[in-house]
Amino acid sequence: MQNNINLQIYGPGWQIGNKIRFALSNYKKLLKTLFFDTDKALNVLNEMKRRKIIEKLNNDFPGNIKNTLSDEAYFKMLASSSIVININESRYNHEFLNNKVLLCCNLRDFETTMSRSFSLTQFSDELQYFFKDGKEVVSFKNEYELVDKIKYYSKNKSERDKIASAGYKRAINEHTWEHRFSKFFNWLNK
Repeated sequence: MQNNINLQIYGPGWQIGNKIRFALSNYKKLLKTLFFDTDKALNVLNEMKRRKIIEKLNNDFPGNIKNTLSDEAYFKMLASSSIVININESRYNHEFLNNKVLLCCNLRDFETTMSRSFSLTQFSDELQYFFKDGKEVVSFKNEYELVDKIKYYSKNKSERDKIASAGYKRAINEHTWEHRFSKFFNWLNK
């Protein structure tokens, strides 16, 4: 619990696995690449650093790190949360610890708004095509802005509810699968 914010983290990759096996495999990789491929060695070091962060989170906040939820539990959790934080970074090659990141909207941007929840989502250029930032969802660009916005919206329930309601209306009116497929088939028919 940092900055007096109680976060619950859900999903694969957040729990610590076999630390010894992980450490040995990374040190072997690092030794193999250190003299032959500097870029690859830097990637291994970055991966090790990210793993250390995950280990620290698990050690410092063991009750806040959760496993993946069932679909039913996931949507109940979204609907019952006062603020849903979406870190929508995609890792290249779908490798959780890859340091190359692509910022874009993800399915959670739509799941959260369709659950009538307040969405505090990581900024991406793509977001503007789906939602009005500050009116239907709220975005953040770095961890400092994230903390400031969590603190602000935690204290401003009516504003949070207004944004969540507007996000829900936009999602239901434009972003359901039915709307998407209808638009797609209309485009194909032209």
